[in-house]
Amino acid sequence: MNRVWGLAGTFILLTMFMLGCGASEKNKQEANQPATKEEQIWPRTYVDALGHEVVLDKQPQKIVTLMHVLFPDILLALGSEPIGVAGADAMFNQWEAYQSYTQGKEIVDIGEYDSPNLEKILELEPDLIIAASEYHADAYNQLKAIAPVVYLGYMETGGDRNLGIREVAKILGKETEGEAVIANLDHKIAEARKKLQDLVGADETVIFCTANSDGNFWLYNKNITPTNQETGLGLKVPEPYPDGEDLVGLEGMTVLNPDYLFIFVDKSSDTTSETMVKEQLKGPVWDSINAVKNDRVFIVDRSWFAREAPVATDYGIDAIVDIFSKAN
Repeated sequence: MNRVWGLAGTFILLTMFMLGCGASEKNKQEANQPATKEEQIWPRTYVDALGHEVVLDKQPQKIVTLMHVLFPDILLALGSEPIGVAGADAMFNQWEAYQSYTQGKEIVDIGEYDSPNLEKILELEPDLIIAASEYHADAYNQLKAIAPVVYLGYMETGGDRNLGIREVAKILGKETEGEAVIANLDHKIAEARKKLQDLVGADETVIFCTANSDGNFWLYNKNITPTNQETGLGLKVPEPYPDGEDLVGLEGMTVLNPDYLFIFVDKSSDTTSETMVKEQLKGPVWDSINAVKNDRVFIVDRSWFAREAPVATDYGIDAIVDIFSKAN
């Protein structure tokens, strides 16, 4: 019997030794396995617009953005939905372009872009805060105490859509996705431009603007995507048209006399803006404008092409093509 137990004990010890060797060999093999593509890019260091070297240990999953349109829009385009956005309840959660992303989800309003609610941001426990160098530099120490904070130039990235996409993609380790967003949008613009050439007369002109309670119009820059002649949809603005954004009165609009007039308003559950525009724009002077005479005035949601951001631009392209298809 003792011999049997002795043999059994020897067998168990041998088995444990062999299992141990196998586990050790397995561990060695796993240790020698090359890191996955995702593991290879983390941690990463990003130098932001204020010169801060921000070290991110892993891909951020809970992102708060202190700006209300451009940065969260790019995040959506890259498949990284933000958990908190400045002014979300008034704009981001209401605007048409983002409804397919925000319906049924809670994107928390963290206050206005120029006065973010730090307590609310802290409650969200973000692993990344994206801020604008023009507006939030003074809050650096407070923001850094909550989570890693990256500053981007809001005017710089807003003036160059591809730059904005690439910078945010770089932060998130999504460079491949970023290039795909750019390529897809370029292709969509090119295809829409061809369609619009068949729908809009060569001499017909278009204006994109907002209208205020004084009956004046804020003209959008002619280099926005719809009217950009080189990289946009190529719609033609009337002459003489200002080089940049500008404010004109009703008389000024009659001088420009567009064939199509798009007026951006907040078309959310609150229709105050749209009602105000319709009540303001009446009378013989208004009725003399070509777009008015031919029933080609369109009051549309101002999320279209907002800040030239990718999701807003993609949505705006579809909406513009649809309107011109129905108008002709």
